Amino acid sequence: MIRLAIVCIFTAVIHSIDALYYSSRISAVRVRKLGIALTLFNMLLLFSRFANTIQAPLTGSLVDRAMLGYAHQVPASVLATLSGQFRWIILAATVGSVIGALLVPTFVRIFTRVLTIFEREASVFKLFKRLFRGRSYRVLLESVRAPQFKRPEEHVKSNIPKGFLIANVIVVAIYTTGVLSTIYSGALIPDHRLTADNLSGIVNVIATFLLIILVDPIIALITDQAIAGERTEHDVQVMVWYLVAGKIIGTILAQFVFLPAAGFIASMAQVIAQPATITNLSAFTRFFPNWF
Repeated sequence: MIRLAIVCIFTAVIHSIDALYYSSRISAVRVRKLGIALTLFNMLLLFSRFANTIQAPLTGSLVDRAMLGYAHQVPASVLATLSGQFRWIILAATVGSVIGALLVPTFVRIFTRVLTIFEREASVFKLFKRLFRGRSYRVLLESVRAPQFKRPEEHVKSNIPKGFLIANVIVVAIYTTGVLSTIYSGALIPDHRLTADNLSGIVNVIATFLLIILVDPIIALITDQAIAGERTEHDVQVMVWYLVAGKIIGTILAQFVFLPAAGFIASMAQVIAQPATITNLSAFTRFFPNWF
């Protein structure tokens, strides 16, 4: 349980930071410096990447421990317990996204001040020196803001394309469950576990393709238009609201995608390892959940 709890905590941290990534665009519009905003936020992403380097092997160890003593086939009872653990991890992603959403007003205020300081100091080292002064903690407390819940009609008034928001939900769902489904699929097909594990790259490529083609360009366009004065800051705030809400919905959707995705990855691993099985439909679908 301790191992699972640690994985859930790191997962929540990762998704909290990912949710805050969207809100960095609001700060960029306020200081009119998108490049600086994205560069400085990448420093915060280092914490997310560090958390991921710890979380990933711990997640894999959950499968390793569950498979002890089962060389060729894992009992259904063990798989059920293991899938339950993975669902807790996905739930932690949802909780982390909600925490990130609640922190958006506070983060925007703090990050805007950080951007202003960096623009004045023009040095990352001087920036950190300023941030770790005693007075900075008082400024931090003064920057705390309560979450703002606006009426849905206030968001509808903004001219924000809806298509990329739907794509964002799909991308988040794939990213949330992609690696988890791949790791879990190793327990479904122990004989070809390494093949299944290496399919995670294909899953991530699909999500990255959708992100680069359908989501990121629109986010950049709306942000640049706001900086140029062609849109209002309100439009960017609405965009961030939708993106963060979409992230929460995407992590919830991942709960439904998790097992079918794991079954598909296991089936693909078997086809790659044993190409002759591609003509056997029952062999191809036997890894999918019964309700699918």
